[in-house]
Amino acid sequence: NEDGEAYQALKQEIQNDPAVEQVHEWRDGMFTAQVDASFYSEDYWEANYDIFNAYHHGTLTKETFEEQWKQETVSANLLSVDADTFRELVKQAGIDPDGLKKNSVLVLNEGEFSTDQVSIWGMEPDRYRYYRVSPMTDLQTGDEFSLKVYSWEKQDYVEETLQIAGLVSAEQMSTYMQGHGDQIVWLIMGPETGEHIADLTRAEEGRPQFSPMLLISMKPGEKQLSERLREQMEQLEQQEEPPFFFIETGYT
Repeated sequence: NEDGEAYQALKQEIQNDPAVEQVHEWRDGMFTAQVDASFYSEDYWEANYDIFNAYHHGTLTKETFEEQWKQETVSANLLSVDADTFRELVKQAGIDPDGLKKNSVLVLNEGEFSTDQVSIWGMEPDRYRYYRVSPMTDLQTGDEFSLKVYSWEKQDYVEETLQIAGLVSAEQMSTYMQGHGDQIVWLIMGPETGEHIADLTRAEEGRPQFSPMLLISMKPGEKQLSERLREQMEQLEQQEEPPFFFIETGYT
């Protein structure tokens, strides 16, 4: 439970530790949301048709693909960053951060996938296929779209209207994300929108599908905090559902 005493105590401990240079709270959720199929570009659907056709060895018609595989709604990945990082990303995209609406998001307008990531049970492709898709959406800056997330409280999907503040490239996001995106589009948002979506997806036990993570940057040579956190996580891992995980990345 991210609102629980244990999480808040751990966060405060980390924030107050003199060994910490900076700490940011982000959220990420893969396949957390749904968007209308029309959100995705024609290039995206053409690549998907081609990769599914590879598993049918060239016998899959577009009509059959659309009937069997192109559903009305498609998943979307969500990334919520802290306010300072979001402003920086927005500025990198050439957008005035002071003109943003509360429901503004950035769209990572690139994606990549291959037959290594996309498969059909019991079938083998005729050969290896790799796709790098850009654009992922044909929508433009300023356009609005509907995002659906599952509300455990209402036991149904609820819709939120978001506005595209800008379309960003993998290069513009390279400081914060590696690679060229995924098969599912990434939507990047500020903390207010992220917290709102987390509240919507919160289950009865309090844990949201859109979970928080603390990104910790240590001062050079400092190791005591990371060793202490590692020991705490090793104890928590004995539980059936550990509330936290600790990963040392080595990133700066």
